[in-house]
Amino acid sequence: LLVHRLLKEGTELALPFPILEGANRLFLPLTQLVLGPPGSLPGLEGRKGGQAYLCQKGACRLPADSLEGLLEEVRQAYGRKAPGGGSPLY
Repeated sequence: LLVHRLLKEGTELALPFPILEGANRLFLPLTQLVLGPPGSLPGLEGRKGGQAYLCQKGACRLPADSLEGLLEEVRQAYGRKAPGGGSPLY
């Protein structure tokens, strides 16, 4: 059931070092985090440090260079509602 929900609604959040300020405070239960130096992992290939890349079903949204920009991408990806029904911030 969880795997089905992750495939249907889940996202991947690539955060190359240095991590975008505040991104580590997000509560995104259906999101796989990819952290590390740019280019060190497949999800970080071609990514710039200090930006956040939210991807869903193999397609990535525009990179966010601010927490507000990332929150807007999360809202758009989940239809204005955070995954799990709660607030995306702790």
